[in-house]
Amino acid sequence: MSTYYVESGSYLKIRNIELGYTVPKSFADKLRLQRARIALRADNVATIKKGWGDNAFTGLDPEYPGSTYPNPFSMTMSLNVTF
Repeated sequence: MSTYYVESGSYLKIRNIELGYTVPKSFADKLRLQRARIALRADNVATIKKGWGDNAFTGLDPEYPGSTYPNPFSMTMSLNVTF
């Protein structure tokens, strides 16, 4: 058996990140709001692949080694306001 086509499967994947901020009550009162929150979410942020020399992973995504398309990156922003 040959190990010529064996690749390293070591990777670190950041699937999603979410950052949210709730507006302070004193500022919301000035805008005549009970509550306000803003959030930003990102999906499929990064895949960090590690390999050793000729053994490095050559595909796009270690979870789907036969796929020729990368996972799409998406970003969503939300605003939640209570009057």
